[in-house]
Amino acid sequence: MSRKISTRRQQLANEIFSALQAQYPEISLIQIRRSPEHPDDTWIDVLAPMDEDREMAMNAYAAQLESNILVEYNYHFSTLSQNPTLVEV
Repeated sequence: MSRKISTRRQQLANEIFSALQAQYPEISLIQIRRSPEHPDDTWIDVLAPMDEDREMAMNAYAAQLESNILVEYNYHFSTLSQNPTLVEV
């Protein structure tokens, strides 16, 4: 089975990231990849150096964008943020 992301999924993932970055300009794209557990799911990995409240707001906005894509195109996306500014306790 091919692990390559289709052109349409790549375009939609880029649209999600662009919309997120327009609202949260400090984020950067790490990679777009298929979920290892569910190959029909696409993960958008972003670097999000921000405080926890802003990250939660960004994740809520991402979920809204992802839901719109799911309803319109039946493609599942998840944005996964990595935040180097948060300290793990």
